[in-house]
Amino acid sequence: MLFVFAVAGLLFGSPVRLLWLREDGPWYQPFAVWLGVIALGAWAARRSGHDA
Repeated sequence: MLFVFAVAGLLFGSPVRLLWLREDGPWYQPFAVWLGVIALGAWAARRSGHDA
């Protein structure tokens, strides 16, 4: 689960976020990033065997 936190921190707290927040990008790009973080968290929770 710590891995998911690190990936989310990298995506939302570093200059990398400028890649998916471009004005000329598709409208769904920020939502796709969020969906990816949520899916990664669900996968990590399921893999670790914990419910939360």
